[in-house]
Amino acid sequence: MADVSDAKKIIERLTGVYDEPPENIERATTIPDCPITGNGKVAIAVGGSVHEQTYYITKTDLWYAGGTKVHDYPDNAVLPDYPEYTIQPAALGGLTVSVLRKGGGRGLYRQEQDLYKAEIRSTLPASSGTLSLRALTPFAHGLLLVELNAEREPVDVRIRLWARERDEAFKTSSGVRGNTLWCAREYSGLWVMNAALSGCVLLRGEPDVS
Repeated sequence: MADVSDAKKIIERLTGVYDEPPENIERATTIPDCPITGNGKVAIAVGGSVHEQTYYITKTDLWYAGGTKVHDYPDNAVLPDYPEYTIQPAALGGLTVSVLRKGGGRGLYRQEQDLYKAEIRSTLPASSGTLSLRALTPFAHGLLLVELNAEREPVDVRIRLWARERDEAFKTSSGVRGNTLWCAREYSGLWVMNAALSGCVLLRGEPDVS
């Protein structure tokens, strides 16, 4: 009978590699073809461009009653008392890390989804070197941790926390308090539901938060 060590040896070899930025993540109606992670409370899909990394964030219990779009969501349940609606998943927002002084080419772009360590490792090219990112979602907590490391030379970055604004059924808000960014979405349709994101930059010096 196989034991845990045997499973570890197999899973350690299973690392997905992406050498091109994923496309059409926001339009996906199923699991997108990109690095993904989560912990039962939050779900993360990673996309963006060669010089900009976006972590698309949602909560596993964030749903709303949308108009009937069976062709977009064929497996979604129809509410018995409201047949004109379907239950649809709702995106919450995301975290975007942008390299300000761009450099290098697509050949330096790389994403690795490590199944055993449950982390996503990324490399973005910059004018003075590369920016490495490591993202993970700790078990049983609604957290996304992203570690940034500039290799060879310092890299200037911009970090933006945002709430999705495309759905008219939701109200969005955002702001800054101290060195913490926050944003929120609220749905007041057939039921009331809200969710929020907050992010804090931890580093040796003082971040420019605005």
